[in-house]
Amino acid sequence: EELTYGKEDYTSTSYNELNNLVEEARLVLAKENPSQVEVDLALRNINEGLKNLQRKANKDQLIKLYDSLNKSLANGEISLDKYSEESMNALTEILAKAKELIENEDASQEEVDSIYEKLIEAHKNLEEKEILQEVDKEKLNLLYEEANSIDRNTLTLSSAKALEEALNNAYEVLS
Repeated sequence: EELTYGKEDYTSTSYNELNNLVEEARLVLAKENPSQVEVDLALRNINEGLKNLQRKANKDQLIKLYDSLNKSLANGEISLDKYSEESMNALTEILAKAKELIENEDASQEEVDSIYEKLIEAHKNLEEKEILQEVDKEKLNLLYEEANSIDRNTLTLSSAKALEEALNNAYEVLS
């Protein structure tokens, strides 16, 4: 008969290994005259199997973060429109690894904690793209034309020089 007590608390690999050792011990005890060496070995193996039992990792925080980031990707809060391709690739790569780990029943707590930290880091390191907005240059163009029509002969030398500098700067912006 298979052991089932506490099965949900331990990784399937370590629990199955212990179960196999218990089954081997049962076979030894089922013998008509097992030797003391066989009984001692079976007992030692079961004790070793108990020591090697690994608790399942607590993935609650990882799952919440994973779900939250996937939701943000799905609704466009996080997208290539807003963030650099490199930083988005880093995030999606870690999300794929997190999904594998979430689905892995034998994942260790260290692995879960590590991927959780990497997900936080990848999210934190998303680089926003510079969004270039169309600028209305109409007012500057009107001022440029008006200033350019000023007769330089009516200005002092320093004023004419300042006007030329301003016109050159405006021209650069308008081009």
